[in-house]
Amino acid sequence: MADPDKYISNLTVFSMNVDSGGMTAIVQITSISGPGISQEPVDVTDLDDTWKTFVVDIPDGGEVTVELIWDPETATHVDFIDMLADTVVTPCQIVYSDDGAAKYAWNGWLTNFEPTANRGEALTATATIKVTGAITVS
Repeated sequence: MADPDKYISNLTVFSMNVDSGGMTAIVQITSISGPGISQEPVDVTDLDDTWKTFVVDIPDGGEVTVELIWDPETATHVDFIDMLADTVVTPCQIVYSDDGAAKYAWNGWLTNFEPTANRGEALTATATIKVTGAITVS
């Protein structure tokens, strides 16, 4: 029988090197989506072909989207605003909560930070990080 806790995402941690002081866990995260790895087809069909021909382009790491309960006074949340102004490529990682603690690591930069305030709800925010270069899985 399958372990009912095997795929629970609790305790998954997203970290960034937000201030060049080493990896820092971003707190109050409610969801992580990505990285959205893809390979685009490149059309190499020539005029003599009777069927389309494609080759595969190099992988694109896509983006990582993080949703969080936003606290404008929490240091790692304040750092997001600074990162947008700096446009600095920084190390990022997700450490999953599985028994082996699988880790995805990459470099990226913050491309979007969008706070949301709805009446009767907690302040939230969405941060988007563009992956640049290879993603390592360990």
